[in-house]
Amino acid sequence: MKYATTLITILLLTALASAQELVPVYHFEKDKEYRYITDFKSDINQEMQGQTMNITSEGTVAYVVKLDEVLPDNNFRMNITVENAIVTVETPQGTQNLGKDLAGLKMGFVMQPNGVIIERDSVKTSENPFMGQIVRGLEQVFPEMPTEKISEGYEWKEEKNDTTAKGLTTTRKIEYSVTGVKENNGRKCLEITFKGEVSIEGEMTQGGMDLSIDGDGEVSGKMYYDYENHIISAIDSETVMDQLIQSPSNPQMRIPMLTNTTVKMELASD
Repeated sequence: MKYATTLITILLLTALASAQELVPVYHFEKDKEYRYITDFKSDINQEMQGQTMNITSEGTVAYVVKLDEVLPDNNFRMNITVENAIVTVETPQGTQNLGKDLAGLKMGFVMQPNGVIIERDSVKTSENPFMGQIVRGLEQVFPEMPTEKISEGYEWKEEKNDTTAKGLTTTRKIEYSVTGVKENNGRKCLEITFKGEVSIEGEMTQGGMDLSIDGDGEVSGKMYYDYENHIISAIDSETVMDQLIQSPSNPQMRIPMLTNTTVKMELASD
């Protein structure tokens, strides 16, 4: 009995160790639907002509991720389809409901097994900046992972530049740390904390006006990698940014902005 108990203990410890030491690649079954729900809220304080304006956007987006095919180079051709969305933007001028502009939207992209996006389809959205922010957020459902084995205590850094079709460049310098094995949403997961710096610069058009934007801030949060099913179970994050919007045609126009955004993403079914 003593030896049997010892053997069971060794097997349990071995299983735990193997769960914590792995290469965190993603795996999908062809045409299987992976349904995610993202809740977000963004509070913006901006100053314009000596007055402070508060803008709040919040909502819930439900979307389905599917594998179209595994390419000859073992990369994945994926697509995301928005099933439904409730998005509300409150400004001093009133309330806007934008969910109908997102429902049915479909985006395609190609990514490597560790989450690096190497190709994305062009997706047309309205010129509303909130819509573009939401679309970019959906593309980040599978964060980039290391290509080597990781375990508790493992740390890595990510430095990434991403430029949109409209000319906005986002830079991310993020540090990740594996903090242990946790259960999330009934799944056995690696808990990974992250924190770092983000910046944005470039030009955009809003209301027929050409504007330049420059800003930087900090991001932090946790994500949960389901190591049995090789997929992200959940991500919680908070981003705080200081930005400055200017008009090239009107040098006196300067709009400082402070933005605080929280995002909670969860795998609802697979």
